[in-house]
Amino acid sequence: HVLIDLDRLREPASGLGHVAISLGQQFAALAEAKSDVRFTFLLPKKDVGRFGHAVGYVACSPLLRIFPWLHKRYDVWFCPHQDVSFPPPPRVPFIFTINDLNFIYEKKRHRVRSRLTKIQKWIDRSSCVTVISAHTGNEVRANLSLGERQFEVIPLGLELKTFDAPQQPAFVPSSPYFLTVGVHKKTKNYQVLIGLMERLPEFAL
Repeated sequence: HVLIDLDRLREPASGLGHVAISLGQQFAALAEAKSDVRFTFLLPKKDVGRFGHAVGYVACSPLLRIFPWLHKRYDVWFCPHQDVSFPPPPRVPFIFTINDLNFIYEKKRHRVRSRLTKIQKWIDRSSCVTVISAHTGNEVRANLSLGERQFEVIPLGLELKTFDAPQQPAFVPSSPYFLTVGVHKKTKNYQVLIGLMERLPEFAL
């Protein structure tokens, strides 16, 4: 019985939100094909039932964030990102994924130390640590302690969709344009686009 933490569905337009959607779809398909493995998804209440009836669901709640032992017993707990919001219950084997350590180049020194300490806590709690690239693996080895636990590089998969008759959205301008996709956060540096567009009046954003 495996718990998959898909709490990042709360931001479905973000990168981790998209990862959560894809993981939910793939594990749900696997659940239909494998009767010897049960999957339960931890996700926002609005998404309960989203991936069909072959998987179980647990709605995120403040109580589960504070009191993880309220969960049912699971054989494995998997979190696909390093910012753990819902701790696994005690003694449940924990698979912990680190996507990147970009903050070590973006934050002030005391913030970097604080975040590394949090990530180290989850590494220490884990049975297995995975990273999504060899580059991230090298950064983890340089900045954190893995001990003797299992460590794997498992790249994220990429689904390439094709459409027979795609429809152009009505909001697409007739002039040449730039398209930016992502969560609106300061670290994404979107503010530089304002100055760029002032210099390129023939383009829309």
